[in-house]
Amino acid sequence: MHIGMDFQYDTVTDFVKDPSFQKWVIDPDADTAAFWEGWLAANPAQRTTLLEARQLILDLRFTTDYAANRAMIDVWQQIQAGKAALPVIRPLRYRQRSTFLIAAAISGLLLLTYATYQYYTRSESITTISTHYGETRTLSLPDGSVVTLNANSHLSFPTSWDTGKPREVWLEGEAYFRVQEKKGTGQARFSVHAEPVTVEVVGTVFNVKHRKKQARVVLESGKVNLLVQQPGQRRQHVFMKPGELADVDTRATVRVCSVDPAAYTSWQSNQLVFRKTALREIATQLEETYGYSVTFTDPDVADKRFSGSVPSQQPELLLMTLSKLYNLNISKQNNQVIISTKHL
Repeated sequence: MHIGMDFQYDTVTDFVKDPSFQKWVIDPDADTAAFWEGWLAANPAQRTTLLEARQLILDLRFTTDYAANRAMIDVWQQIQAGKAALPVIRPLRYRQRSTFLIAAAISGLLLLTYATYQYYTRSESITTISTHYGETRTLSLPDGSVVTLNANSHLSFPTSWDTGKPREVWLEGEAYFRVQEKKGTGQARFSVHAEPVTVEVVGTVFNVKHRKKQARVVLESGKVNLLVQQPGQRRQHVFMKPGELADVDTRATVRVCSVDPAAYTSWQSNQLVFRKTALREIATQLEETYGYSVTFTDPDVADKRFSGSVPSQQPELLLMTLSKLYNLNISKQNNQVIISTKHL
């Protein structure tokens, strides 16, 4: 149950402790999306605090086990209360970070402590850019690289990038990258973190989609090296060529195939392009991009495939097209969409 729209969230903890807010961050549906988008619109002054709370939930790796999340919050609050008494921690160098993470995996508490440390050290100098449902946004990063952020997405990156250090961003959602090539051994590498994969490039044009701990990378030009970490195994390197798509599932299993990149990057040109796409996949895209909740009354309808394109600003036109093409009844009330077969 949601707390009233006029409830005042004053601190990061207020947000983090709310199961509805947790669900909106880690497993959103139309109901929670509508509530929190509305709450944010009514309380714009709290946007920064809300985004900090969201980042903390991602850093602590909350799940839909809300009782377990409650226990993690209790430990986090204990760490927060004793933060001033903690010994000074020296910033980890890039090569040291993987060693630290391996050690942290030995103990859940160590992992939580590390995540909390990351939150406090990063939040002071991290910029987070977010988009609402149905909204896209183009921005320039500190190195001159250009990113177009798709709807319902969040991109975080250091506010200032020091020369000689790797360029890194963290993505939840979908983004199209045009990476500025840099010379030298330091800033040459550009990394997109989309757990369970890290995308490493130099000067490249590519698309990354990261939702519900699954990732999809589509390479338009240049070269990409995927770093995939499977539990209990050595890090895997997957090198991609232009015109390839790589899917990485929740178990960090990688599947690579050849595709037409335009079908996966057309959204950043305000077009939705489909190539023999199953209606169930289209429904997922409508849910992720526009906040719809789509229900099929006939499972066979969800397996039908559609090829075509429509303007991304007109999802209703897509629904109308599907209705006429496949003789479907498609009803929409608010964000609820029900798709059924017409009976003669």
